[in-house]
Amino acid sequence: MKILNSVLLSLLAIGCRYASFAQTTFMSSDKSMVFVHPDAWKVSEDGGKVTIKTDDGVTYLVQADLPGTTDKSEPSTSKNLRDSAETIAKSVLKNVDYAGVKLLTVGGGNGAIFRYRGQGAKTDSDLVEVYIGVF
Repeated sequence: MKILNSVLLSLLAIGCRYASFAQTTFMSSDKSMVFVHPDAWKVSEDGGKVTIKTDDGVTYLVQADLPGTTDKSEPSTSKNLRDSAETIAKSVLKNVDYAGVKLLTVGGGNGAIFRYRGQGAKTDSDLVEVYIGVF
């Protein structure tokens, strides 16, 4: 089961705008994740988590097998997934407040985008969206 693969697909779509620029292939240390990204993006791996920082300052965290993903209920109403998403949001924001959930279309599965606001790098109400796909 892979989590946040939908984010990876979105990143690949975003990366298409860089098609005429130099690109680099990233492969995780366990070889479970491979993708091509623009050279200007910084990609790092730490303990099964891949962090992608775009040249315009957006940061993505891609992680496989997030706790709570064995929950077979609808992801947008799963307490376990919401708790996992909040843990991720707390790694980026201080004083996190839940700001809602949106459905996420995921090929071969279900998904949700959990939204949180809190004190971030720019303001006291920065928005973090945690994309979770379960398939």
